[in-house]
Amino acid sequence: MKDDNKRLLTGVLLPIVLGSIGITTWSFAGFNGDVSSEFIGLFKQIILEAFIPVLIYAGVLVGVQSIIYSFLMEKIINPKVRSNILVVFYSIILGLISTVLSGFVTQKLVVFSITGAVVGFIVGIILRKMYTLERLQPDG
Repeated sequence: MKDDNKRLLTGVLLPIVLGSIGITTWSFAGFNGDVSSEFIGLFKQIILEAFIPVLIYAGVLVGVQSIIYSFLMEKIINPKVRSNILVVFYSIILGLISTVLSGFVTQKLVVFSITGAVVGFIVGIILRKMYTLERLQPDG
C-alpha cells in the first residue's frame, strides 16, 4: 500500500476509534463520578455496552467528517503547509468542527468539542509524522 493511502486510511479510521475511546471514557466518568477499582471489574461490560455502541455511532455520525478530514489533511494541508505546528493546529480545528454536529445532537457540545480537539491533536501529530518521514525517504 502506498504511503498516501496509508495516511488516508489512518486519517479516516483513527479519529473514529480515538473519539470512541474518548466519549466512552467521558461517559463512564460522568456516570460514576470517578474512575475507581470498579472500572477494572466492569471492563468487559464497558466494552460491550458502551465502547462498541459508541464506535458504531461514531462510524455512522462522524464517518463522513472523518473522510473529509483525511482528504483535507492529505491533499491540502500536509503538502502546502510547511510548519508542523500549524498543521497540527489545523488538525485540531478540523477535529473540533467534525464533532460539532454530534455535540448538538447529544446536547454535549463541550464534551464532544474537547474530544474532537484532542483527537485532532493526536491524529494531526501522527499524520504529520507519517508525511514528513515519507518525504525524507529516498525514492527507490
